Amino acid sequence: MARRLLLALSALLCLGSALLGVQFSGATWTDTSVYHADVAAARDWTPPTVSVAAPGAVLTGSVTITATADDSRSAVASVVVQYALDGSMIWQTLSGCTTTGSHPTTVSCPWDTTGVGDGTYQLQAIATDSAGNAATSAPVTTSVANKVGVALTRLPSAVRGSVTVTGALVNPVAPTSLTLQYRSGSGAWTPLCTSATSPISCTWNTTGPGIADGTYDVRVVAGTGQTDTQTGIVVDNKAPTGSLTVPTGPLSGTVTLSANGSDAGSGVTSVKIQYQASDGSWVDCGTGTASASCSLDTTKLSDGPHDFRAVVTDAAGNTTVQGPVSRTVVNGTATVSITSPAANASLDGTVNVTGTYSSPNGVQSAKLEYQAAPGGAWQTVCAPTASPFACAWNTTSLANGSYNLRATVTPTYGAAVTSTVAVKVLHPFSNVAISSPTGGTVTGPVAITGPVSSSGTISKVVVTATPTGTTGGTALTACTATNPTNGGNFSCTWATGSVPGGSNIVYGTYQLTATMTDVNGTKTSNSVTVLVDNIVASVVLGDLPANIKGTSQTLTATATSNAGISGVRFQGTSNGTTTTLCTATLSGGIWSCPWNISGITYGAYDVQAVMTTNVGARVVSSAPKSTAVDNRTLAGGAVTITNGPGGADKIINNGDKIAFTYSGLVDPSSIMSGLTYNGGPLGVTVTMDRSGNGVSMHVNANVGDLLVDASPPYISGSTVLTFSGSTLSATKGTVNGYPVTVITLTLGVPSSNGEGSKDTPTITWTPPAVTDMFGVPCDQTPKPGNGSF
Repeated sequence: MARRLLLALSALLCLGSALLGVQFSGATWTDTSVYHADVAAARDWTPPTVSVAAPGAVLTGSVTITATADDSRSAVASVVVQYALDGSMIWQTLSGCTTTGSHPTTVSCPWDTTGVGDGTYQLQAIATDSAGNAATSAPVTTSVANKVGVALTRLPSAVRGSVTVTGALVNPVAPTSLTLQYRSGSGAWTPLCTSATSPISCTWNTTGPGIADGTYDVRVVAGTGQTDTQTGIVVDNKAPTGSLTVPTGPLSGTVTLSANGSDAGSGVTSVKIQYQASDGSWVDCGTGTASASCSLDTTKLSDGPHDFRAVVTDAAGNTTVQGPVSRTVVNGTATVSITSPAANASLDGTVNVTGTYSSPNGVQSAKLEYQAAPGGAWQTVCAPTASPFACAWNTTSLANGSYNLRATVTPTYGAAVTSTVAVKVLHPFSNVAISSPTGGTVTGPVAITGPVSSSGTISKVVVTATPTGTTGGTALTACTATNPTNGGNFSCTWATGSVPGGSNIVYGTYQLTATMTDVNGTKTSNSVTVLVDNIVASVVLGDLPANIKGTSQTLTATATSNAGISGVRFQGTSNGTTTTLCTATLSGGIWSCPWNISGITYGAYDVQAVMTTNVGARVVSSAPKSTAVDNRTLAGGAVTITNGPGGADKIINNGDKIAFTYSGLVDPSSIMSGLTYNGGPLGVTVTMDRSGNGVSMHVNANVGDLLVDASPPYISGSTVLTFSGSTLSATKGTVNGYPVTVITLTLGVPSSNGEGSKDTPTITWTPPAVTDMFGVPCDQTPKPGNGSF
């Protein structure tokens, strides 16, 4: 307790001494005053420790300087922070510091570096402990650089490929790192390179990965934060496009050349039109920014091939060469002419063709050709090597007609030049032919025509007719055509009939030949064989029944002919096959013969009469006559009952029909007077009554007996039904290829309703004694029927 009191008293004495400006040593000391006391103090002869934290190599703006102090024997009483320009002994103390902690004690002092000049500074801190011991820290060196700047060397507005980028510090105070960077649009900055010293330089590969053509920013950044940025740099690694227009064909005189350029990146800055001189160098003809044109006087150039090109350059330095386009400059003209033969000359055999040619710039080749005009292919006659020239043209193998001769000279430079002469090849020729008639049968006056042509005048054409085959005889002159048109047709008429001056030919085969006479002699035509037929003949078939029956049918015909009649026969066509029916003999002016039909059951025939003249000609009667042979026995066929529309099933009612079928054709009048085939129905009276277990029908027409048995019967008791309005009709039909007759009875309205039957009825029909078309009665054997009312 006494010790604690002594320590407290000692501390109070030290504080009082400090306030009075009294300094004490570390030894025991005695103060003479109005107070008298002996005090024992702790011994502290060790100064505190103190250090300044390095704030960085280069400082700008406001920064904080931090110092740390500590004392192991007593407490730190104070810490001050000072700065001095390097090399100066004048220290300035920072104010506004804040202190935190006690062991150790940290002091933070703000320093506005803009209040001092740029340069190198020393920083130090002085710490004093409570015993009065003081210590100064080791100095820390830093630099103030508020007026230091950076500068980026400006790049072109458009760049391509590998670009050198440089930058440097401005007003440097101390070494500071520099970095070069680029970015596209507002994207992140990408470093190019970094240097610890100034200046800085590196290569920007604008074709590298991730770098596309477009607009970029480039900057230099100092380690102290200063920047210098260039914006809107266009990266363009795509060459521009261009076009060059040079007139086509050989060039002569003054020509206009034009070129255009286009570039979607940095834009076109230069368009040049150039031509290549004789020494191989390229000469500018016209220049422009986006397009160019020039008027070139080709007379200043030598004749021959020349190359032209357009060179397009964009702002980034990319270049496109359009071309070269090769053209031939020709300012001299070649000439050529054919001097013989003359135009429109007629030629034959081997012809000597002569001509001349020349060219101011030399001759590459020359040739003479001919063409079958118009439009034929050109054929070479010769290839002259000197002027004047002469070529032998052999026309012997060429057809007569129009031809073109063409001489062509091709100069060393320039277009070929031609000279053309129209001529005719005309070899001696004679041509005649008969074009009409072409053959076949002719009669009366015969017009004979045909083409004729000759290399000279045609005097006449004589047509002879020579009998051939069985006709025999001497050739005769058919007709003569005098002075026919050359290249046209001759025409004359051969009178073959019995007319004044005629040949009086009735019938015969002749060979016609035309003989032409012209300046070349005679020329015979082709031969045409014709049959002269001036026969006047006819044959007429006699009457023939539409239907025949029995064993024989007499066929008759009448015939006349100015060539005599060798015979008459009759032919018939059945089912597409034509056969001779019989051969006729003449009696009383009538040709006739019996046709044996006994072996024919049934058949339809088209019959004609055929006459043969004494000269072998055949004449057939104009229209065949049709007949049907029917040797069948007429009999009843089937009877069919059908329920009429709207009637009750299995009840005899209005509209029910009964169809009676005969095996052949029935004479409808033997059934009912006035009844005809397809002539429309006739009204009949029909009654029905009970007959045993069935129904018996009665008609005022010859339809036979009809009995219909059913259970229960259709009619009960003694009821008699009368059907008013009933009709009867006759039609022809075909069964298995044979004609049949169908008699249809249609029932009218019954006088009362019949009764229905549940069973299918049994129907029996006994045919009536009707006759066929020949009056032969029908077989009356009963026939079963089918169907139901």
